[in-house]
Amino acid sequence: MKPVNTKPYHHGNLREELVRIGVELAHEGGASAIKLREAARRIGVSPSAAYRHFDGQEGLAAAVKAEILLQMTHAMSAEVEALPADAPPLEKLCAAAHGFFYFATNSDGLYAALMETVEELPHLSAEMRPKVNAELNAVEEALPSDRYPFTFILKIIAQTNIPDDGLTDATLVLWATVDGMSTLCSTGALRNEPLESKTRLFDLAMRSMVSGLNL
Repeated sequence: MKPVNTKPYHHGNLREELVRIGVELAHEGGASAIKLREAARRIGVSPSAAYRHFDGQEGLAAAVKAEILLQMTHAMSAEVEALPADAPPLEKLCAAAHGFFYFATNSDGLYAALMETVEELPHLSAEMRPKVNAELNAVEEALPSDRYPFTFILKIIAQTNIPDDGLTDATLVLWATVDGMSTLCSTGALRNEPLESKTRLFDLAMRSMVSGLNL
């Protein structure tokens, strides 16, 4: 157990520090380890100070989940931005998928912690689902692509030859492929395989998915 920070807390960004420690806790023990009182203890502030920013465990866990999603989206964006500016959408799509996969398999448990907290995709809610195929601007406004991997993928798929009424299904198929391989290779039956083997299998899955969707 890490010692309590005995120095007075003076940073003035306690909420951000609580989230940072929450991510650290998720690294160590998964979603169930994200405890508001433990985060406060490690920072060296009183529980009452922490409760001014979060109403309990669920509030901190939601903020940690948002931070992990942000980190994952940044990993995807970095892969896409490394491509030439005129790279075709399919190349960008594969790059984004690889960013997702590499984050999942190299984030020291953060992907597993994220999956423990995911109950449903917000894009499939009764309010949002009708907009996914028809109103990309509305989806971007509600669930920005710089914070939500699903929107990030959706916007790239919208640039391919998939018809508008098939965007949701195509994105879900890609999501299922990437998420399934990521889970298998990070916490599942393939977790002990060499990285080279994991990457080869992921590339095969991506080629199969792209071919099947006729992207």
